Amino acid sequence: MSDRWDRQIRLRNVGPAGQARIGAARVQVDANSDSDLLVRYLDRAGVQIEGDAKATSPASAEVLVPRSCPHRSFFRHEASRSVADSSWQALELIRRILEIDR
Repeated sequence: MSDRWDRQIRLRNVGPAGQARIGAARVQVDANSDSDLLVRYLDRAGVQIEGDAKATSPASAEVLVPRSCPHRSFFRHEASRSVADSSWQALELIRRILEIDR
């Protein structure tokens, strides 16, 4: 494992085993104007990116479908809403890969 994910590995809910699960996860993302930021977030977390609106984790073969940020209406501009949606979706996918309940 690289020093690249050292800060993530230090998190109680991630650790070395969680980072290994993130690194083994394969996610397919539909190519649209909002997916670029989502792909960047997931890639930087260590998730393997493929290409088409479904996400699967080797830990469980369930389909992971992220939703929009529940707080998107708090943002005035559509660009800010798009960033909020992408970051929320990335976090939702990573939570599911790690099997973290809220």
